[in-house]
Amino acid sequence: MTGPDLSQRLSEVAEQPNGGAAAAATLRQWLSVDQPFVSSSELRRFAEQAPVEMIVDAFRCDIPFGTGGRRGRVGIGPNRINPRTLALTVAGHCEFLKQTGGDSSRTVVVANDTRVFTDINRLHTFMGEGWSLLGTSSRSLALLACQLYAVYGFETYLTAPKDPDAYMPTPELSYAIRALHAAGGLNVSASHNHPDDNGFKVYTPTGGQYCPPDDSTLSRAVEQVELDPRIEELVARYLGVAAEIPADVHRKYIDMYVSRDAAICASSAPFRASVPVVYTPLCGTGLANVGETLAGAGYQLHTPPDQYPDGSFASIPMRSPNPEIPGVTDPAIEFAASAGAELVLSSDPDADRLGVEVKLPDGSWRHLTGNQIGAIIAYFLIADPAGPRLAGELITTVATSRVLRAIGSLGSKVRVTDDLMIGFKFVGQLLDALEESATGPVPLVLASEESHGYLTTTDLRDKDAASGGFIIAHLHASMRRSGRTLWDYLMEVFVATGVHIEHGRSLVLLGADGAEQIKSVMRSLREQPLERLGSEPVTVRHDFLVDGTDGPRSGRALSPGEKASRDVLEMISEHYRIVVRPSGTEAKLKYYFDYAEPPRSGAAARYAELEAAVTADCSAVYADLARRAGYELSAAALELPDVMPVQQKAGYQPG
Repeated sequence: MTGPDLSQRLSEVAEQPNGGAAAAATLRQWLSVDQPFVSSSELRRFAEQAPVEMIVDAFRCDIPFGTGGRRGRVGIGPNRINPRTLALTVAGHCEFLKQTGGDSSRTVVVANDTRVFTDINRLHTFMGEGWSLLGTSSRSLALLACQLYAVYGFETYLTAPKDPDAYMPTPELSYAIRALHAAGGLNVSASHNHPDDNGFKVYTPTGGQYCPPDDSTLSRAVEQVELDPRIEELVARYLGVAAEIPADVHRKYIDMYVSRDAAICASSAPFRASVPVVYTPLCGTGLANVGETLAGAGYQLHTPPDQYPDGSFASIPMRSPNPEIPGVTDPAIEFAASAGAELVLSSDPDADRLGVEVKLPDGSWRHLTGNQIGAIIAYFLIADPAGPRLAGELITTVATSRVLRAIGSLGSKVRVTDDLMIGFKFVGQLLDALEESATGPVPLVLASEESHGYLTTTDLRDKDAASGGFIIAHLHASMRRSGRTLWDYLMEVFVATGVHIEHGRSLVLLGADGAEQIKSVMRSLREQPLERLGSEPVTVRHDFLVDGTDGPRSGRALSPGEKASRDVLEMISEHYRIVVRPSGTEAKLKYYFDYAEPPRSGAAARYAELEAAVTADCSAVYADLARRAGYELSAAALELPDVMPVQQKAGYQPG
C-alpha cells in the first residue's frame, strides 16, 4: 500500500521526462503487489529515499534483452540486474527451449565470472548495510539459476557446485555445451564492465549466441513469461541441485590448445621456458584458460599477486578490467620489471578478450589494439614464411580493420568473409552454417574482431583469449630471440599490406536521457551525415538498416533483433573509414575509425608519421558525435578515458 508520502513521491517520479510516467506506474504496481525475489520493506525504502532520477531509470522499463541476454547495473527494479530479472530470464529461456527443442536434451550448462556487487560508487547508501543485494555475486546468481532451471524441469551442469568461489571462463562454457551435448547454456557475467554491473547471456546448443530471427523468438519468450507466485518456495526445494561438469571436459579444452601450439608453434618450444611472460586475468577467470594453456605449453608465466580472482577488481585502474583500454594493465607492466618480462598478456573477467602490451627497445611499452593483435595472428597463420601457411576461412565483421582482407590475399586458398554484422555471435552463426553444409571439418584459420576477440578452432563458437594467447607468446619468444619485438613484427605485416591505423571509441551516455541521446545521434547521422573524415570528403555511405541483400530491399520485414543488429552506419573516404552503432549491451554509442593505404616502403617511419594525425582526426569525430548528443567538449575533456560518461566529460575543467 502507498501512504501520503509515497503518493507525493510517485507524483514526483511521474513528472520526470523520458520515462517518468511509466516508472511511476510500474513502481506503484510493485508497491501494491508482492514481487518474487523482492523484499517489500527494501522496495519501500528505495521508493522513499532513492533519488528521483534513479527511480525513473530503475523502473522506466524492463531491462532490455539485447545481444543474446541482459546486462546492466545491479539494483532494485525491472531495469536492473537482480534475482527477479534472473528468474524471468531463466523462465523465458526454459519456455523457449520447450517450444523449439522438441525431443532434444533438457540439460543446460551454467557459468559465471568472479564479480561481486558491493556498491563501490556508494549510490545506494540510503539502503543501509544490511541490504540484501549487497554481496550478490555472479556465483550466487549462477547457483540460483541452477535451482530455477530445476523448477522448470531442466538439469544443469556447473563448475564445482559446492565451491562458493568457483568460476568458468566464457569460452569454456561454449566448449562444454558442445562436449556435453546440452540444450544450451547461461553465462552470468558482465564481461569487462564495472564490478557493480552484471548480466545473463543465453547460449545455443552449438555453443554460440542466438542470432536473428531466433533471438527475437527468445526475447519474446523472456518478455512474455510470468513467474509462478510460489517461485521462491519452489526454488528452495532444489538447493544444491547442479551436477558437476566432468573433469575431462576442462582437461580436453586445455589440451586442445596445447596440442595446437605444439603443431604450429613448435619452433619456439626449446627456449620459451627462459622467456618470462606476465599474464594477468585482471582479477577474473582467465587463469583457467589462458593461464593453464600457456603453462601447459611451457612458458615461464608470472601473474601479479594482487590480480588473481577478485570480484571487486580492486587492483585494476578505474576498476575497468577491459584489455581494450590503455592503462588498465599499468600495474601489470610495473610488475613485469621484477620478472624481467617484456610481454604482458591480459584478459577480461570472463576471459574471452585478449590484451597485449609489448616493451620496446627504448624501454617504453606499446599497447596493441585489437585490430593489431588480429593482424599479427592472421599474418603468422597465413603469410609468414616461418608460419603454418594455413588455408581456409578468415572471418571478421564490418567494424574490423581492412588489414585482414589484405592479409587474406597473401595466402593460398584463404576465403575471406569480412561483412558480418558486429558481434561474435554472427561468427558462430556462420560457422554453424559452414559446418552444416560441409562434407568434412571446416578449416577455420581465424575469426577476429576489433574488440580483442579471436578464435582459431571450430570446437567452440565464441571468442577465446586462449585462442590467440599462445600464438602471441610464441611470436614474442621468437622475435625476442632475434633481438626484435612484436611491434617490429607488426611493421613487417604493414610492409606487405600497407599501413593500417585504427581506433575504437565509445561515448558512454547513461540513464534514460542517455538512451534517447544515442537514438538522437543515430538519427542525426542519417539525416545529416558526416561530410568529411579528416581532410577527405566522404565518398561512400552505407546504412545497414536499408543496404544489403537481407535488408528491407529484399521485401522482407526485419525482426526487432535484426533491426538492432543492423543499426550500423559506415562512411568511407579515400583513406579513412568510420563505422558507428549503438552498443547492444551497454549505454554506449560506439564507433570504429580506421586509416588504410597501399603498401609502400618504410612502414615503421610511415606509421610514426601518420599516427598523431589519425588520432586527432578520430578525436574530432568524437567531438562531433558528442555535439550531436547535446554536449560541447573541451580539448582537455576529449583526452579523458572513454569509460567516463559524456555527461561528466562535458563538465570537466582541468585543475
